[in-house]
Amino acid sequence: MKLSKTNKPKILLAGVGHFGRHHLSDWKILAKEGLIDLVGILGVSKRSRTMARREGLDYFSECSKGLLSSLDAVDISTPPSTHFQLAKRCLPYTNVFLEKPIALSVKEALQLDQLAKRYKRVLFAGHIYRFNTCLKTLKQYLDKSATRPFLAVCIMSDKPDVLPDDCGILYSDLHGFDIFDYLFERQPRNLYSMGMKLREDSTSHDTVSILMNYGPDLMGEIHLQWNALPKTRRLELYFPDKKLSIDLLAQKISIFEQKKKRIIKMTKPKTPLLNELNFFLSALKDPHSGYPDALLGARIVHIAAQAERSLLSGKPVRYQEI
Repeated sequence: MKLSKTNKPKILLAGVGHFGRHHLSDWKILAKEGLIDLVGILGVSKRSRTMARREGLDYFSECSKGLLSSLDAVDISTPPSTHFQLAKRCLPYTNVFLEKPIALSVKEALQLDQLAKRYKRVLFAGHIYRFNTCLKTLKQYLDKSATRPFLAVCIMSDKPDVLPDDCGILYSDLHGFDIFDYLFERQPRNLYSMGMKLREDSTSHDTVSILMNYGPDLMGEIHLQWNALPKTRRLELYFPDKKLSIDLLAQKISIFEQKKKRIIKMTKPKTPLLNELNFFLSALKDPHSGYPDALLGARIVHIAAQAERSLLSGKPVRYQEI
């Protein structure tokens, strides 16, 4: 894939909200290392304009054909409800890094996949935990383990003010679905979701638990909470002969075997986002590098949609393939 004449990809960041600010910070690191040219910030808010001025970057309120054609990629870190339309606008002219969820329906996600293929663009689905050093180490451990887990539990909790309110907890916090997909490389057979609204002004559920049956040998539980402190990113894996406790924030894996405990601690890992953005740059150079694409993003959205179907009906649902 042909990049800019300077061999430094020209990147435009769309959105500098809660997630976009983290993207901006890491893009600045990569720009300082001479790996990219951060062209500017695309936004519609006063905050975006102020941030661009503060960082000495150009500010754009519209993504014209001329602007998009001059870029190597757009990083879309805007609210989830805007992802589909903005990516649809960009793909005919440039490559796209698209934060999760890549769309709020499987139909839209598959449309983006078709656009990316039609215009031969890289559409990189931003599933950050696939670039978490601790989770990658866990994956390697599972691949070598003589026994397999029969129960996997994932707990994700946040303050409600840091999460987008335009799509609900199942779509905005679908990391658990992606983590299980990454670790076990299989889709559930059945799902059952339960949830509660804890705030008077809640327009969607503040806490949701999803039970997932993968067959006779594996069960999964995902617990999502918007009204809980402290921030939590934990996994518990139960084996016939041991238990693993994984703290994805502290970057450590605790292994309990027959009254023995040992800890695998990640030593000075790069931030998962920095790992992810570096991989995106590699994908721009080699589109066949095996990056998380729109089909993967669509699959994770589809699992979330099945969980939502159970939540709204109050009944278990049989997983349906896309």
